Amino acid sequence: MNTLELDCGRNSHRFVEKTDIARVKVVDMCANDNTREGRTLRRQHQIDILEAAATTEELLYGLGIDDSVVGTGST
Repeated sequence: MNTLELDCGRNSHRFVEKTDIARVKVVDMCANDNTREGRTLRRQHQIDILEAAATTEELLYGLGIDDSVVGTGST
């Protein structure tokens, strides 16, 4: 840039720094997901989600819920 006598300014420099930081974060997250620990955590998270869904379903449709409807309105 000096050869072309261009001045990029501080905003350009900040933009490049932010972009580099974001890129490094994405690469680090991908690298962590590919480790054995990352795969285990992902698998455990999925199991937790499925268990929560099953528990919710049991609460909604499990034993002990009275299915009878008693009309209280006028006929």
